[in-house]
Amino acid sequence: MKIYGILKKILKNLLINNCLYSSIRKWEYKQKFKNATNANLFMGVYRTHDEAIKNAPHTKKIGYDHDGPSSMYIDKMKRVYPADYPVMFWMNKILKTKRSVFDLGGHVGITYYAYRNYLTYPKDFKWLVCDVPTIAVKGNQIAQEKNENNINFTSDFQMGEGYDILLASGSLQYIDTTLASIISQYENKPLHIIINQMPLYEGQTYVTLQNIGTAFCPYHVYNKQEFIDSITSMGYVLVDIWSNAEKSLLIPFRPDKELKSYCGMYFENKHH
Repeated sequence: MKIYGILKKILKNLLINNCLYSSIRKWEYKQKFKNATNANLFMGVYRTHDEAIKNAPHTKKIGYDHDGPSSMYIDKMKRVYPADYPVMFWMNKILKTKRSVFDLGGHVGITYYAYRNYLTYPKDFKWLVCDVPTIAVKGNQIAQEKNENNINFTSDFQMGEGYDILLASGSLQYIDTTLASIISQYENKPLHIIINQMPLYEGQTYVTLQNIGTAFCPYHVYNKQEFIDSITSMGYVLVDIWSNAEKSLLIPFRPDKELKSYCGMYFENKHH
């Protein structure tokens, strides 16, 4: 009995110490997440966009609609990355007969500028970027400086109706509405949908918080099959699917929500 009591006390102390250590680690990470200015960090698991916002630290602004994020990613306008090649492959085929792209969440036109060194844009080509107002203004300024007449900007999802291609590369996770709900409002739906750098996994859909350096952003992670079904239910067929192996997502203390890679997809409207 004496030995049992000693063992019980040791185990209790170990448990207390482990709980204390875990609490310290969580506190340290929270401080790092709250203050980091040059990092790509995630924290927390929430049910909704609004719940994630309510749990965001008060050390940065929320979302992309301010000056800090509008100046990010400019260097990406000059090059493409491994994740871009499947998108360019399908766009190269589609642009032989189609003339317009609705770039949902396309920032200041990063994809438009990066891809034009690899793709032949038709003369009567239209590329419309939809992003938050501050970024749309910045995109228009850059286009004017470059004398670009084929690219324009909007902050209205409804403007995507009637475009041949809907492109969403690394953007849907930031939008507080689903792609299906946006497209369902169109009477004249896109003929082609290209998704890239999308966080999809086999578990339950959730929202986390991301520190992008200049702001905190609610970040949606969707169930893969549910996402696919939401698009195919509108009359689209999944033509291709690929892995963005260079992208991953880790939420400290939540290994059950880890993503080892992101996902890209190409859907075609089978009714056109």
